[in-house]
Amino acid sequence: MKDDGYTYEFTGWDKAFDNITQNTVVNALFNQIAHIYTVQYVNWDGEILFTDSVSTDEASVYEGETPVRESNDRFTYTFTGWTDSDALDKVTKDTTVYAIYDAIERTYTVTFYYGHDMSVVIENVPYGTDLTDASNEFGAQVPTDTSKRLPLNTTIPLLIGTDISATFPVIWILRQFTKKQ
Repeated sequence: MKDDGYTYEFTGWDKAFDNITQNTVVNALFNQIAHIYTVQYVNWDGEILFTDSVSTDEASVYEGETPVRESNDRFTYTFTGWTDSDALDKVTKDTTVYAIYDAIERTYTVTFYYGHDMSVVIENVPYGTDLTDASNEFGAQVPTDTSKRLPLNTTIPLLIGTDISATFPVIWILRQFTKKQ
């Protein structure tokens, strides 16, 4: 017999059969008892966020806090749902679902300051971009005007995004510049 998600408990017969005087059909009576299934909601790192117990064919509803995956230097993450989410509408077996995240590649704003009120701002620079490579669209924007330059080994700020900053020595001769307005 196929498991339909229920256990059947015999409760008796549909009629008495203690005095048979004719052909008689006697049917067994059963209580239908739904199985209880466990649904586990698991984050990307294997952490169990929530466990639900539901009866056969019932929906499981996540009652925890919205799952979070910490950003790193390269990506920010946005929770978008659960794997096998259709199985949550009508549970018929023990189920484990995992948090799904969209990985959004981070971009940065790089500001080159090189002299009194002079700067170049390069926006939306993807993580890992080589700004020393003038052949890419971002590296081509790095200032290179030789008429306006700072002494070698002058430390100037390099601002990346809003939460990271660094300084580096000026080691190139500037050939092109824009005045900060």
